[in-house]
Amino acid sequence: MARGASGIPKAKPAVLRKSDLLATLQSIDRDPAARARVLALETAFRVKISTHIGSLLPAESDFRKFNTSPFVLLIHAFHKGYSHVHQIERDILPAKQFSSMETSAGRMVEEVALPVYGWECVPSEMHTPNSALDG
Repeated sequence: MARGASGIPKAKPAVLRKSDLLATLQSIDRDPAARARVLALETAFRVKISTHIGSLLPAESDFRKFNTSPFVLLIHAFHKGYSHVHQIERDILPAKQFSSMETSAGRMVEEVALPVYGWECVPSEMHTPNSALDG
């Protein structure tokens, strides 16, 4: 077996065949319990996504209401060569929306998928050694 960095074995590349994927999907469709579980996941994700979309910032959001570090704004403005506030304003709304969607997507997986498989989300403080192990 080939070795990676620091003697860690290198993973073999995953091979995904269409026929295997189709067979797995067909077995889920034929199994009433598995099918119900997938449909429950789909419904719960649809509800969560719809709710989140409704809470996204409107296009006319006021720049002054964003709590963004002035240092982050400075770095971004310097990187882009901006010299006017209106240039940053064009960029900040999409950035805030993506950040919000990323956070929400992580919570959705925790709240929707974990319980379906018998796991529970364990709350912990953010940015601690345990925060990566919440599931």
